[in-house]
Amino acid sequence: MATTGPTGPVSVFLPLLALRSVAAGRLSAEARTAPLWLGGTVAWCLAGAVLGAEPWSGMADAIVTVLFGVLPWLVGRHLRQRGALLRAGWQRAESLERELAAVSEQERLRERARIAEEMHDSLGHELSLMAVRAGALEVAPGLTEAEFRSAAGDLREGAMSAIDRLQRIIGVLDADAGAAGAADGGTGDASASGPGRSAPDGIGGLVRRAAAAGMAVEWDGREVAGPDPVARLAEAVVREALTNAAKHAPGARVVVAVETRRRGRAGAPPTWPALRAGATTVAVSNGPPGGTAREGASGGGRGLAALAERVRAAGGSLAAGPRPGGGFRLAAVLPHRAAGALPRQGVEGRRPRRVPAELAQIAGVCVGLLLPLVVAWYAYAAHLDRDAALSAAEYARVTVGQERGAADAVLPEASLPDTALVPEELRRAAVTGPSADCAYYRSRPGPPWSPAFVYGVCFQDDRVVRTCRYDLARRSAGDALRCESAEGAAPRGGLDTAGAEGGAGRW
Repeated sequence: MATTGPTGPVSVFLPLLALRSVAAGRLSAEARTAPLWLGGTVAWCLAGAVLGAEPWSGMADAIVTVLFGVLPWLVGRHLRQRGALLRAGWQRAESLERELAAVSEQERLRERARIAEEMHDSLGHELSLMAVRAGALEVAPGLTEAEFRSAAGDLREGAMSAIDRLQRIIGVLDADAGAAGAADGGTGDASASGPGRSAPDGIGGLVRRAAAAGMAVEWDGREVAGPDPVARLAEAVVREALTNAAKHAPGARVVVAVETRRRGRAGAPPTWPALRAGATTVAVSNGPPGGTAREGASGGGRGLAALAERVRAAGGSLAAGPRPGGGFRLAAVLPHRAAGALPRQGVEGRRPRRVPAELAQIAGVCVGLLLPLVVAWYAYAAHLDRDAALSAAEYARVTVGQERGAADAVLPEASLPDTALVPEELRRAAVTGPSADCAYYRSRPGPPWSPAFVYGVCFQDDRVVRTCRYDLARRSAGDALRCESAEGAAPRGGLDTAGAEGGAGRW
């Protein structure tokens, strides 16, 4: 490295050092040993500034190390970690895309399964009503030809309706676009317009069609006064109960009851949100069968299992079981607000909005390294300003031939470092013997790091043998420094240093 004195020229290699430090931080994969090396370098520079013979140069070396070594390395390290984070982000995005495709496929399969469950409910309901009509036609005595024709027409109409529903179900299952809309809690819009919507006019339509098929159905006339998904799910509960009653208890009396609570029940337990947020209760019960059930009509229980899953997904509960006096009861509690429903939040909503911790760490390291150096620099400058400054009047009182004791009474207690401000060749020219020594002082007033003049006083055999004033403005203008008197004449003491750059003068 070239000179690092406070007034020396900046080395042309310092930008190359900075580029090398940036490249080292950018390309190095092992970051644990680099701070140790950098910390050791800074410690060595600080030790040289405190303990060495040239403290100003040591402090300058430390500052240059931090500015052109540590800071560029941290910048390169930041660029490396930022690139690694970007690559990891793209890899994460690709992984999320694959996961999203898998989730979409699962949703598509889940929707197809839901449509199949709707097919089971709606088509099974239609076929059960046809079975009820056929059974009534089979046991009805004394029917005329017109009555037989009417009953056969009803059966034909029911069969055509079931066939039409089956065709629509197959069409939906074959179309991938039709399977894309997922139901909200199993009761979304797809069930409103899809094949499972068997009663366009709600629970009343289901009851009227069952009664027209010959079932003994009682209903209190109440429709669901809740949200549309709750109403559709309540219709699914009633449809499943009527289908099971027609299949397993032909001729039994069926009672349908609907109760809606718009407000939550006071004092309801927190584990049952249905009673706290408002809910609809649907109960369908039937008595023991009035006739003989058909063989093989036990069913697989898939309809109730699928219905229970839909109710659970909506935050409700489903209870099904035999009645004490005979028969069967199916009841569902459907909350108007699903339990545990949380607002959707995208990736941006989950992303923390904060300043990158890496930049904060870089700033903290730089401040931690530079702040002590800056404080030490200004403390040293304050020391020079207080203890190593000489005014023009005080300099005039120091004369050649004066005893050292008298000169020390005028001169400050401290002096400038040997390497500060005065070039080495001028210092060598001022010393002519082994017992000669020189001291340098900055002019006052003026900033300690950029004074107007530097005063030099040389002693030999305890007497002043030479005094010089160096005009630093000459160096700023590109001229060589000269040892001159206070009036700009030759130096006191007889030494001509006009050619000091070339070597020695003479006393």
